[in-house]
Amino acid sequence: CTEVAFSLGLGNRVVGDTIYDNFPPQAVNITKIGGITNVSVEKVIALDPNLVLAYGGLNNPQTITKIENAGIPVLIMNPSNLMDILHDVMILGFATNTTSNATKIVNLIDNFIFYINNATYSIQNRSTVFYLGWYPQMYTAGEGTFINNMIVLAGGINIASSGYSWFIMNPETLVSENPQWILVSQDQALMLQQLENNSAFQNITAVKLHHYIILPDYYLQEPGPQMFI
Repeated sequence: CTEVAFSLGLGNRVVGDTIYDNFPPQAVNITKIGGITNVSVEKVIALDPNLVLAYGGLNNPQTITKIENAGIPVLIMNPSNLMDILHDVMILGFATNTTSNATKIVNLIDNFIFYINNATYSIQNRSTVFYLGWYPQMYTAGEGTFINNMIVLAGGINIASSGYSWFIMNPETLVSENPQWILVSQDQALMLQQLENNSAFQNITAVKLHHYIILPDYYLQEPGPQMFI
């Protein structure tokens, strides 16, 4: 939410954000109102904002209700896939009278997606990919997620696409699907060693060949314009 606000040129109007906000760098020094699930309603009200941006599915619904009951409007953003990112950029643009900036960002992202799609759509032998979101419970991204969109757009096959949204894949399925590549964020790259130490996974192609794609956290954990621009 903070990233989208800054991308629209609203950085000087952001009066509060969470302890996890580290992009852009200016976001680090803004007054912190808590984390994702432990937002301080009192701090939010004290900042007297005209609008609060909430992350649907992660922010506590009771917290959102308390803020609204204090007379502060809340805009809930919950981008599940790439198209949702474009939608949220435009919605915030309309809400803050920055539609022109929002349109420019959406066009840039559209052009980027078009360019990548043209470069990858004709790939014949597509590599299979598994996104490792957690371990030992192997939390991963299935159909309907922006990570699935990214894998497909890049020319790969997401072995978790038979599942929907975010779910835990059982070990037997991972072994039988035998991915050629494992995708993981920098923050969670240490999980790869744990995976390698598990004898049940040592014959997986990606593990045997150390075929790991390690990306900055914001590419895999923060669905916003920063992924593209």
